[in-house]
Amino acid sequence: MSGELACFLSPDNGVLAHVRYIDIYRSSGIAEFDPISDFGLAVKLIIGALPRNCLLGIRFGLKIDMFTLLSLLQSQQSLEAIEPRKIVSKDNSSLDLSLATHGSWVTPTLHNVRKLRVPIDDSDNDKNAHKNSAYLLKDTPNLRSLCLKGAYPIASLLDHTNEHDAFGGPYPDGAVVPTLQLDDLVLQWLDLSPSLASLLACINFSGLRELKVDECRNIAAFVNALVAEVPQATMLRKLKIAVHRRPAPSQGDIQAMEAVVFSAPSLEWVWLDVGRGRALNVSCLAGHGKSLRNLTLMACSKSQQPPHYTSSELDKLLNQAPNLETLAIDLCPVSLGHALLLGAKFKLPAQDGDESTLSEFTALMVCSLPP
Repeated sequence: MSGELACFLSPDNGVLAHVRYIDIYRSSGIAEFDPISDFGLAVKLIIGALPRNCLLGIRFGLKIDMFTLLSLLQSQQSLEAIEPRKIVSKDNSSLDLSLATHGSWVTPTLHNVRKLRVPIDDSDNDKNAHKNSAYLLKDTPNLRSLCLKGAYPIASLLDHTNEHDAFGGPYPDGAVVPTLQLDDLVLQWLDLSPSLASLLACINFSGLRELKVDECRNIAAFVNALVAEVPQATMLRKLKIAVHRRPAPSQGDIQAMEAVVFSAPSLEWVWLDVGRGRALNVSCLAGHGKSLRNLTLMACSKSQQPPHYTSSELDKLLNQAPNLETLAIDLCPVSLGHALLLGAKFKLPAQDGDESTLSEFTALMVCSLPP
């Protein structure tokens, strides 16, 4: 054991009693966690030396198998956040077989988790990728924040050749499907179309306060079904939709983005990236005048006809959203015309504690990306 590690683990320094969150990664790049390597032994020593149930969150930046991850956390049953980067199968063995005899300590470890990142990487034909997801979701009854993350740059499926999906389905007709009561949901690098029914059945979207759909494929089918399911998403406060850059989004994808914005009347924070698609019709934001505080509009500069917003369109937007505090336009080329006309209508309040700041100041951020 190195002198630094021995000093850190010493009960006399008083550090370990105050540790609540751990972020584990290796600067040499993504690697699989080896519990018998020097690095693995050091991680086990550190976690093992922590006071029982003191840890609230852990982020694991290496590949790790489910059994090893939960074994490391066996003595920490107050965890609120678990964020693994990628879960792999140990010798492709059966998940059920490796965990079945350890339910007495696995269930308490996951019971208090409120924030969970579930990596779903089917790029290497791991037959347990979706079982891992279903297992974690089944044993986290207090979950409120969920990130389902596929494999970059491909879009992972939420089901495995129709045998099972990331939520433990498919369920037989008439079965009681457990529904996740989430506050915020992130869908990243996924193909949303094949398992659309399970996604809508297993998550209560009417209670969501934050939804982020980041570089997913087939977003139109998902978003249109979501709008039909929750025609008035009154609880939704934050929305981010960034389309997958390849291929270019369809007209239906952009229309679906406009529809979901229009259907959520209480949005405060909006980030919309159309990629290589057309510019959004800003009229979809017309109903958010009293609530909208932060707005970002993005697009890809490599489109044959890059989208742009005219000064008249932004003038209309600012008139509709008098309480807007930040506006970021990130696309290329930018065509604003007489942008100075916008200045008097875009005001931000003074920042507290800075006497040199004017009581009102004008701010418009325009980022022009290189072609």
